Amino acid sequence: MIPKKPFYYVAVCILSGLGLIGCSGGGGGSSSGGGSSKEASDCSSPEISSLQVTDMTPADGANNIPVSTEVTATFNGCVDMATVDRESFVVSGGGQLISGSYSQDSSTYSVTFTPADSLAYDTFYSVALTDEVKGVNGEPFAGYGAAFTTRAAPDTIPPETTPSVQGGSYNTTQSVELICDDGSTGTGCAGTFYSTDGSTPTASSTPYSGPIEIGETTTLKYYSVDHAGNSEPVKSTEYEIDTTPPEVTSITPEDGATYVQVTDSIKITFSEAILESTLIGANLSVDNGVVGTISYDSGTNTATLKPNERLACDTTHTVTAGTGITDLAGNPLASPSSFTFTTHPDCDEPVTSADVTGGVYTSGQSVTLTCDDGGGSGCARIVYTTDGSIPSLSPENGTVVTGGSASAIEIGLGNTDLRYYAEDNAGNREAVREEAYSVSDNGFTFVSTSSGISRGIGKTPDSFVNFAPPGTTQAFTFDPSNGRLYRGTERGLFKSNDDGATWKGRTLKGEDGYYLGVEDIYAKGSKVYIATDEGLYGSTNGGASFEKRYPEGTGSTSVSAVQLDGNKVYLATLGDGVAVSADKGYTFTHLTEADGLVSNNVRDILVDGSTLYAATSQGLSISTDGGTTFVTRTTEDGLADNDVKALALGNGRLYAGSSGYYFDEGGLSISDNGGESFTSRTVSTHPGLVSNHIRDIKVNGTDVYIGADDGISVSHDSGDTFTSYDPASWDSSTHVIAVAALGSRILAGAYPSYFETTDGGTTWEQRGLPEGTFRQIVKADNGTLYFQLNNSSGYDSIVSTRNKGETFVVRNMGKILGEISSIRDLDISGNTLYVGTDGVLELADDGTARLMTQDDGLQELFIDGVYADGDQIYAVTGSGFIDESSDGGSTFTDTGEKVYGAQGGIAVDGTNVYISHSDGISVSNDDWATFTTRTEAAGLPESRTESVAVDSSGAVYAATMTSEVAKSVDNGQSFSGLASPSSGQAVSTCGGSRLYVGTIDQGLFISSDGGDSFVQRTSADRLGSDDVSYGCYVP
Repeated sequence: MIPKKPFYYVAVCILSGLGLIGCSGGGGGSSSGGGSSKEASDCSSPEISSLQVTDMTPADGANNIPVSTEVTATFNGCVDMATVDRESFVVSGGGQLISGSYSQDSSTYSVTFTPADSLAYDTFYSVALTDEVKGVNGEPFAGYGAAFTTRAAPDTIPPETTPSVQGGSYNTTQSVELICDDGSTGTGCAGTFYSTDGSTPTASSTPYSGPIEIGETTTLKYYSVDHAGNSEPVKSTEYEIDTTPPEVTSITPEDGATYVQVTDSIKITFSEAILESTLIGANLSVDNGVVGTISYDSGTNTATLKPNERLACDTTHTVTAGTGITDLAGNPLASPSSFTFTTHPDCDEPVTSADVTGGVYTSGQSVTLTCDDGGGSGCARIVYTTDGSIPSLSPENGTVVTGGSASAIEIGLGNTDLRYYAEDNAGNREAVREEAYSVSDNGFTFVSTSSGISRGIGKTPDSFVNFAPPGTTQAFTFDPSNGRLYRGTERGLFKSNDDGATWKGRTLKGEDGYYLGVEDIYAKGSKVYIATDEGLYGSTNGGASFEKRYPEGTGSTSVSAVQLDGNKVYLATLGDGVAVSADKGYTFTHLTEADGLVSNNVRDILVDGSTLYAATSQGLSISTDGGTTFVTRTTEDGLADNDVKALALGNGRLYAGSSGYYFDEGGLSISDNGGESFTSRTVSTHPGLVSNHIRDIKVNGTDVYIGADDGISVSHDSGDTFTSYDPASWDSSTHVIAVAALGSRILAGAYPSYFETTDGGTTWEQRGLPEGTFRQIVKADNGTLYFQLNNSSGYDSIVSTRNKGETFVVRNMGKILGEISSIRDLDISGNTLYVGTDGVLELADDGTARLMTQDDGLQELFIDGVYADGDQIYAVTGSGFIDESSDGGSTFTDTGEKVYGAQGGIAVDGTNVYISHSDGISVSNDDWATFTTRTEAAGLPESRTESVAVDSSGAVYAATMTSEVAKSVDNGQSFSGLASPSSGQAVSTCGGSRLYVGTIDQGLFISSDGGDSFVQRTSADRLGSDDVSYGCYVP
């Protein structure tokens, strides 16, 4: 090492200047730092040419040095201690020479200076070794210097000691190191003491010097002390050395048990504590596709496997606890442990009914639920809720009643959703059922919105019930086990317990917040699976709630079809081939092109025993060994087209529906040999087929139903001949996406909802609320409400209800008139409805229709507004002509008056007539004889008006899209703006005293004082939308 000559020289001279020592070998000077001492040593040194410092403690420049430190210089050989004294080995700080003693360690060639007293805190110290120091053989020394700074304050924090092996159970000897840490600002660890006999260690206990071997159960106690004398509290760590493997001591259900409830959990108790992380499905399993959650009770050493869904009934299950299960020490079970039990032979779910069905009532109801289990195990209990939540027995939610009856469920005023189900003694649970009650002793308010119809209790409802269009039907499934009909739409899943007369259900939204389109449905009792455009969703309560099953985690994969075969679930996916689950749909593997599928774009799937059929965009792939290998059938094997979209089996035949790119491509293919070969049927070979573009196939015996572009085809001879039908004959492009046959009824899923025939296809009726914007509401004398529905795709319809919204009837204008026609205005006279359309349409209460046209004297067919009062009918045309009939519409004549751009309807109060249009409001105060147009000059906020209404007091209200609502109390002579709302797109009174103002984005405003004040209702109050048109109160 090169000696630090410059520092040494400077340090010595500084000390000399302070009068502590001499400089450059001059006189020694006297020290005021007190005396010093040194020890002689017997040291033998190797031959060296000069003495050099090889190490210094504290190191040069070190900080935070304990005040109790010693200063040690290590040399390359022995030092002549006679040359070491307070003038040749100098330690100074704070202007003082530090007194102390010197000693040499001959084994390390080190000389240590031990201060007589502790050093000062937060002080800079210098160390100078002069050239007066010599080697033991007189070797010269060039000198050395260093410096350090002591810690700023006393160290009061004790060190912490950590064992290298955590306490716990082990099955082998553990080598434990005790690691002391005094922190970056501490004085450093001075020593660690420990005991292994249970005693509390002290400074006289065994000092730690190396790893401690623990080969038996031991309590290790220990603590450390730092150089400041701080001692940590004694710590204790338990080590259990266990080499005995655990055993299974008891099981529930017992081995060989029978009549086990299908809701039971499996419990296994062990002889000792088990490492909980080893209790996983791979180590604790149940056959028959059972998966579930495993919990552990450390107090009883018991593991509980709770199945995710009910066990299969009348089935022997085997439970296996594998050797992957270990105790806390890591000892595995000596050998796998298995036991069996058999579930209850009752496989039928109970059926619960309400003695008061859901509906509209004028007084409270007392409901009794009655469970019927047929000849099964008997009803055990019923659970129900009245707050809209889903009832559950595990975890418990709702009111639970033991036995087969729950009585005196009180339904009070307001809207109440009663949901319920029963469980029998075998553990079978039925699908959740629902009854919706609306009870009002003060009538109902109906509201038309851009997304449906809303109904509220009373004249100024606090909240609403929504009747929203579910969208186009894409799938039908009938569950014979409980008689429930399911309908999957582009917005969710809906179910009916009365053959489609009424539907209950819910729209579903995926992870991205958009509606889930349901492509296919599997339903059996309380178990429901739906294939959606984002994946597979499963329900164990009949569709009351769903959880995502596929794909696992986040992300989405479009699933076009779902099939079940025992515990196996098969999915047709668009992009991932065929997904297969052996555990009821909780985990999946894939069959893809790598396994022989011709394409990973699979549109439909069928399972028949060990044979799997996969319809793809490039042909039909068939596996007869459960998916191990595939063969593919194409047009070379007789398929009509390789783009296969639909499959069905029935009457010994396999049916494959294709849909090519062009109109003449595609068709129906039939195989009588399990798919070995096919014969094809197309429009050209079988004229009864409605189209070659086939979307769905259903088979019932020899009856075959095909949904296709342009309609539906029906065969009663297994597909040899067909008859075609068009559910919407007025629409040249009715694409039937889904079909279902229920006896004499045929259902066809097509835009905008679905269609039904009860006479084999001769006549069809549109069912379900169609998509569109609901506008005007008119009320007949017999209580029937009529709603105007405008649909941008030509499906304008009249929607009516005779029972305050329990059921709705849809009459499509195309169906009535034989061609697509728009609805522009509605009016009612008695019980007869009048529609402004391409002519004036009269709809009688018995459903008969009559269209008044130019042949009856109308000047043109485009009718913007219509008004009827008995035989007196007025029609306002698109060109502004006002035509009048006084003979019930047999003949019309021109009144000679004109209003241009009529668009918002007509309001009449006695002889006062008001017509809203783009240039203002035309007012007649002489019973239609003459009109004057009121504009901004008369006080209207703006000339363009959207609608007009008159309340029971004769006050007139006009809506403008961008300005406030205007009111007139002088028969339309002058108007003034209302303070609220700021704008409105429609005003209505429905012949009463209340004013309803519909806005485009602020919901509904209701006034009971002629517009002086308003109550606002929005989607936050469960209105179907904030885009509102009209309101109507019905007593």
